[in-house]
Amino acid sequence: MLLVVAVAVTASVVWWFTRQPTKDLAETRPSGDRSATTSPSSTPSSGPTNASPSGSGSPSLTSSAAVGSLPTSAPKAQPVAAMTFDLTVPTPGCGASAGVDVHLDDLPRSVPGEKESPQADLEYDDCGGNIYPGSAGSVGLFTAGTTPTKQECEAAALRNSIGSERSIHTMKVGDVLCVVTDEKRVAAAVIAALGAPWGPPEDKPQPTISLQVTRWEAG
Repeated sequence: MLLVVAVAVTASVVWWFTRQPTKDLAETRPSGDRSATTSPSSTPSSGPTNASPSGSGSPSLTSSAAVGSLPTSAPKAQPVAAMTFDLTVPTPGCGASAGVDVHLDDLPRSVPGEKESPQADLEYDDCGGNIYPGSAGSVGLFTAGTTPTKQECEAAALRNSIGSERSIHTMKVGDVLCVVTDEKRVAAAVIAALGAPWGPPEDKPQPTISLQVTRWEAG
């Protein structure tokens, strides 16, 4: 009987000890700890909540201004390259094959004795001292000064043509002959001087012509 009572007492003591720590923890837990686990912190935020993190892709005012200052205008058109040279056209003879062909393309030159070469851009010929356009180009007079642009000279060659011929005696120093060559270049030939006639009077000699030429490439 005593053994039974002792076992019962021992079991009661063991049960009491196993329950006691749990109870103590529950009873002694500070109230502040429990509130900390269930309530959000009331400490105010020290900065805006939507601030971008450092190194984010948001552009700054400085970078926006730099982009806005980039040039947007188209590059300026470059002036058309031109070549200038002087050319003397000798007086023609009076008779067949006595003309002077004037070439204004790759090798500018005047060639006496030719008769309307297909490559000639001007022909200075016959007893009347006439100037003829080349067979594959156009010649006109520019009347608005002595320094036409390429576009002005080309327009004068096409719209103010000398026709089939024009006597040098109707022209004067300072006049500008605008020529579109057989290779489609444009040339402004300013009459710089009209020299004395060369030859015996019976040949009805004509004056020599000194030209100052500005030539632009085709295109």
